[in-house]
Amino acid sequence: MNDCPHRPECPGCDLAELSYEAGLMRKAESVSAALAEYPGSPEVLACAGVVQRFEWRTRVKWVVDGDRIGLYGPGHVVVDTPECRVAPRAALEVAAILREAARRLGEGDGQARLSGVDLRVTERSEVAVVLIVEAEEGATARRLAERLAAALPEGPSAAVEGASARPWRVVSVAASHRRPGAHTVLGGAPEPLRGQSVISDRIGRSTAAFPPGAFSQAHRDGATALHDAVLAAAGRPGTAVDLHAGTGGIAFALAKVSRRVIAVEPFPPAADAARRLAPRNVEVITGRAEDAWGRQDGAGRGPGREQGFGGGRHPEGGPQRPRREHESLRPLVLVADPPRTGLTMESIRAMVQAAPDSIVMVSCDPLTLARDLDALRSLGYAATTPAQPLDLMPWTHHVETVVRLVPVPPEVVTTLAEDLVLAEKPALLPTIPHPEWPDSLLDRVRRAVSPELQAAHRLDVGTSGLVVFSPRGSQVLLGAEKTYRAWVRGITRRKGHLTMPLDEDGRSVPASTHFHRLRVVAGHSLVEATLGTGRRHQLRRHFAAIGHPILGDARYGDPRTNAYVYARHGLFRPFLHAERLALPDGHVFESSLAPDLAAALARAEAES
Repeated sequence: MNDCPHRPECPGCDLAELSYEAGLMRKAESVSAALAEYPGSPEVLACAGVVQRFEWRTRVKWVVDGDRIGLYGPGHVVVDTPECRVAPRAALEVAAILREAARRLGEGDGQARLSGVDLRVTERSEVAVVLIVEAEEGATARRLAERLAAALPEGPSAAVEGASARPWRVVSVAASHRRPGAHTVLGGAPEPLRGQSVISDRIGRSTAAFPPGAFSQAHRDGATALHDAVLAAAGRPGTAVDLHAGTGGIAFALAKVSRRVIAVEPFPPAADAARRLAPRNVEVITGRAEDAWGRQDGAGRGPGREQGFGGGRHPEGGPQRPRREHESLRPLVLVADPPRTGLTMESIRAMVQAAPDSIVMVSCDPLTLARDLDALRSLGYAATTPAQPLDLMPWTHHVETVVRLVPVPPEVVTTLAEDLVLAEKPALLPTIPHPEWPDSLLDRVRRAVSPELQAAHRLDVGTSGLVVFSPRGSQVLLGAEKTYRAWVRGITRRKGHLTMPLDEDGRSVPASTHFHRLRVVAGHSLVEATLGTGRRHQLRRHFAAIGHPILGDARYGDPRTNAYVYARHGLFRPFLHAERLALPDGHVFESSLAPDLAAALARAEAES
């Protein structure tokens, strides 16, 4: 057990009261429970542990309130943690200096205060310090940061009274300005005050460069196990693409087994740092994962498009294959190590468009991992081997998981009723062929049932649920009643009838939607809506028009609310599901709420 003197007030090591082995079991169980919510998920292996279970953190982020430096505890009060068991001694001793300096300097004019500290300790016991200072003006914040920095020793720690036997040295100090009332603990981009602007360190199998505030795995040797798991899953790629490269840790490890590695990173300072130490066979691209291949509309060119990784649709409807002249660059392996919020719809589309030979998913959140695996499975990539959880943060519930996905024949769930075929549409699969997607539900149904089938209606990409196909096309739905489940922003009326006309091809056309509110979840309304007409984007436009846009709708929704429900509840697409179809002859067909929507709703209910 972890006998931390700051527990249970400090929430950091939330498994401290368990034995280490029991903690590993808890982590594996959390992955298994998340994956079990989705059909076809892989088995889960036992969680791999680490040898170093104390003083393992390479980076520590603490909040500060006066002379208390630690984490928020009960009542949002900062719990001082001068004897934290998982922070290295160098970090604790630097914090002690800042604690005393904040006591002396932070109560002066009241215009600025130290509100946080971000410390990185390298394998060589070099310390990089980022001081987060709260103030209205950046200049005011910088003045206090400079005074605090002056309290930090410029030489070896041996000159510091009470320092530990193992010497450390502060090699970099930067300041980050945080405005009062900001929603994040960390401030803006750090600005160097003294010392090195970038420091290098070994994390796992790689040595990388880190600018102030850059992400890296917190456990040095745990990252070694992570890199080994990724390499084992990747095999020996001709080309490996790391879609969330950071400063290059995984990409540099892949360079040892791949002919070519492409590292994609959106944060320019991290991408620049990766270029500093990148091996010769690693190309670093500054951009988002979804931009690595450009877009079908010509908005950009990326490595996949230039090297011909795109191609015709697979004859069985699976991922595309490259042209023969580029086979020397195969196998193509994509490694996706997204932030805790998981993948986006756009990045999933880009990954499938690239038609890789395999995908290696690395995730730090079992819930978003389960969601993303389900989305990729619906588009033709599935795990055929067990998922491997790894402990990179001992004594906490946090767990990393590595899963290998390979192309599989796509599935389609259909129900036959006379001359109708009803199919469950996965959210990210288009109803009919679309140039930005390698497959469609219509293609799958035709392959599975009959090439004579036509789509009787359509659901947008991003919408899940029932779709009807028939040789007679839309005629089979005359008089049918289509009902949807939606989660919309804010609190609607208990029921309503929306009759606002909608624009279609420059013409104003009548439109009718009936809805009633089922319940309020986390301040937003879960509604059931029935179409009186079938206009393009009708529900999305009608609810937006009355000030209650569908949550997750990037086109008609509220960007700030969408960002919140994505980060907090894992909703990465519109919360819209075609749940019931009633035919004039009395037949009624129903579809259960898609697992990713049910999971987002459950998370919101648990937190509200």
